[in-house]
Amino acid sequence: MKSLIIFAVFVASILSNPIAVNDRNHEANLRRILENQRYNFPCGWPNAGQNGVPPIDPLFIEQVVIVQDSIASSLTSTISNIFVRNLRTFVIEALEINSAARTLRYRINIPLLTLDARHETRGRMIGIPVVSGSGPMTSRATNAFIEGVISWIEQPDSGFIHFDDQIANFNSQNVVVQMDGFGLLTGTINRQINDMIPEVINDPAMQAQFNQILNDIMLPMLNEFTYQMTPAQAGEFLAHYAENLPPANC
Repeated sequence: MKSLIIFAVFVASILSNPIAVNDRNHEANLRRILENQRYNFPCGWPNAGQNGVPPIDPLFIEQVVIVQDSIASSLTSTISNIFVRNLRTFVIEALEINSAARTLRYRINIPLLTLDARHETRGRMIGIPVVSGSGPMTSRATNAFIEGVISWIEQPDSGFIHFDDQIANFNSQNVVVQMDGFGLLTGTINRQINDMIPEVINDPAMQAQFNQILNDIMLPMLNEFTYQMTPAQAGEFLAHYAENLPPANC
């Protein structure tokens, strides 16, 4: 959810010199470039790698399915045509490079994350034996946190960098959802849905789905930025752009 122009290049650069002090220097460089590249989130990086990188603010997600089951209620919501906004307002709270382990740990805060989409919801709730509705929806997450660990390898034949895994999770101080399309029951249904949100966010299946979404988006982007780069080439790239910050594309 971060300017991957260095997220990748930077991590790659540490491979060329696995000394802790260099890791700290790379962390400082990465922060600097990410702060600079936030302004390009809305228009992307069309010249990156082989195919370019699309805009990531707003970030488009095709579909997410949320299932909430308990004794009192059972709901399935298919959320589609999702646009996530304000990613470029990120605050980097932690960045830790471990070149020996080939990992990048990060923690990012987004003060106000918003979402608009379409939903189709079916199920039952307390006092409402049949819940059925579809329509527009919005969501606001205050103090949203994304924490993750990205790992990479060097491809054995070419020596090129390849980002192959990420383990990440999401949390928020407060999330409010508004789903339209339930007629006279819209207010009642939304109150119950919002009461369920903490449980839904912390559900392992939901966190696994969130992690998969991040992997599907971030790993290809990172690999695009480091397309056919060896660690040495990536290190040169990072050093250059840390001193010569790229201009805004937007």
